[in-house]
Amino acid sequence: MKRPLKFAAFQALFFLLAAHGSTSQAVERPASVWIETRTMPAAEAVQAAAADERFVYAITNSQVAQYDRATGERLASSSGEARHLNSGFFWKGRLYLAHSNYPLTPE
Repeated sequence: MKRPLKFAAFQALFFLLAAHGSTSQAVERPASVWIETRTMPAAEAVQAAAADERFVYAITNSQVAQYDRATGERLASSSGEARHLNSGFFWKGRLYLAHSNYPLTPE
């Protein structure tokens, strides 16, 4: 019985790919563009951390703490109400935070 052309083409492609995969070498990952220069402890950095030239901001679900980047000293802490801070980033010199009503559903 003759096999349909589609199946024969698929079978040939499968064997070609299988043969190629067994002879190819592992692909090397490119070097990271980020270089870790130092770490600093910050109890608030559970959700996120963001930094500018002078300060590091550690972000929890409900609070942001400001640390001196040079010394690691905690300088300030937010006091406003926040339900669930998810992340933070700098844009045009300002710190922006993502805020949600987690674990509630959006309504």
